[in-house]
Amino acid sequence: MVEGPLGARALVRGERGLQMQTMNFADKSYPLDRRGFLADCGQWDLDFTSAMAHRLGQPGELTLLQLKVVLFVRRHFLRYNEVARLYSTCRACGLTLGQLRDLFPWGYQRGVCRLAGISYEAIDNGHHALTFETIARRGPDLDDLPPGSLPRASGH
Repeated sequence: MVEGPLGARALVRGERGLQMQTMNFADKSYPLDRRGFLADCGQWDLDFTSAMAHRLGQPGELTLLQLKVVLFVRRHFLRYNEVARLYSTCRACGLTLGQLRDLFPWGYQRGVCRLAGISYEAIDNGHHALTFETIARRGPDLDDLPPGSLPRASGH
């Protein structure tokens, strides 16, 4: 067992080293997949969002505008069983793409969707145009990059 930030524990299983983590916060345990996304969407609550934001490097509490974005994305996912597109999110929240990027420097998938408790599998299920990060190619090596390590799109 490996101890991580905020009491997160990683259990290494199997030959491939599949890691399941648990993030503990406010007397609650949240199971995370190997990429650090909530494994069970039904266990999401605002405490999870606060803890995950801190884990991602958010200084202090999330702002009301950040919470508005996270709640919009979560509600959209629960209603339509799909992740809201960037355009829809920006429009619904009255933001430009640049403003959204400034609010969530970790990215749309790795930031907003993660804070909304949406699993990586739901995000990656054919939704390749969900992020404002510029990705030259998709591959398993991109999954292990730290948040915010992909370059910003030029001209935005």
